[in-house]
Amino acid sequence: MNKKINYLHGTALVLYEMYAGFTFSFGSYILLEKGFSSTMAGIIMSIGNVVGFILQPFISDITDKSKTLTIIQVLIIETAFAFGACMLNVIELSPNVIAAFAFITIIATVSLLEALYNSAHFILNDNNYAVNFQRARAFGSIGFGTFSFLLGVLFERLPFRVALSLGSLVCLLTMIVLTVLNHNVNIDKNNNNKDEEEITYSQFLHNHPNCIKVIVSFVFIFLGYTLIDNFYVLKLNAIGVGSTSLGLIILIKTLMEFPSFYIYKKIELKFGTKRCLIFSAFMFVIKNLIIFLAPNTVMLCVAQICQAGSYGLILPAMISYINQATNKKETVRGQALFSMGIGFGAILSSALAGVIFDNLGLNALFISALVIGIVSAFFFTHYVLKNEN
Repeated sequence: MNKKINYLHGTALVLYEMYAGFTFSFGSYILLEKGFSSTMAGIIMSIGNVVGFILQPFISDITDKSKTLTIIQVLIIETAFAFGACMLNVIELSPNVIAAFAFITIIATVSLLEALYNSAHFILNDNNYAVNFQRARAFGSIGFGTFSFLLGVLFERLPFRVALSLGSLVCLLTMIVLTVLNHNVNIDKNNNNKDEEEITYSQFLHNHPNCIKVIVSFVFIFLGYTLIDNFYVLKLNAIGVGSTSLGLIILIKTLMEFPSFYIYKKIELKFGTKRCLIFSAFMFVIKNLIIFLAPNTVMLCVAQICQAGSYGLILPAMISYINQATNKKETVRGQALFSMGIGFGAILSSALAGVIFDNLGLNALFISALVIGIVSAFFFTHYVLKNEN
């Protein structure tokens, strides 16, 4: 039975990552194809991230307090909303309020679903279903990249509306898998493992000021990364290539992440958490510099090799760093603040990227990302080394 639960949970997570690939890899492409300006595309993506950011604690609270709804059932409901938003996205192709609303909802649901999936594996494990979240996340990364590559090809070869419908198809398949999973698990709502009282956010800020500085520095590293990552299509347009190249770049990027996610514990044991963090911070800078200077698609693909040492390394290293710097009661707050920081970085980058590009041009966008990345990497290194834990 446990093998079946592991398979269903892993499949659902891979499908979610495919949905995230549809949204984030091709979000700006889809909005620009519909006729939105780069500024408006950035605003729409930013609003979607804000909505997801605001709704996360409310959805978590409803899930925790409900006496009937389990987290798997809430995942099904959220995925149903995502499916509806994707269908509306297919129906409305003009750059109007309805199309904007549809994509805002799509982005918000990606954020909400990620938080729920992050909690689901803890709840399943607490109910004696031993799911391998690390392995599922690693294969999810492959799903993200493979589906993004497929989308890149299909957006060039199929009618735009037909290619858009693939987002709805992924949501439908996810609902089916989650429904089967729901019928095969029995989650005890009373098994909440909250015997110890959690500390407040203000207490965490007081107890770990340097950890907060590390998280804030990371947010700006992530901002520099996403300023470019969310708007690859602008660079590709400047080079003169289409969506197939975008899909190929994303596939290579996620393939590079896979080994870092999968063998991180071995890397950490050999080099230590702090060295992993510092190395990854400067790998972001190197990657952004190569992308900025890249004259063609080949060099953009070469830049993705840095993904293994940048995003693929810093994400598990930050989670490990926070776990080491805090005790059991504080870890929940620390990880929540880290997740909120990622959300804030995504919000800020979505809002800034379109405005910078429309008003100052592509070079200004890439230079801004580089400067933010370099400065934040030095601050990040300083605070990582300063921490005594």
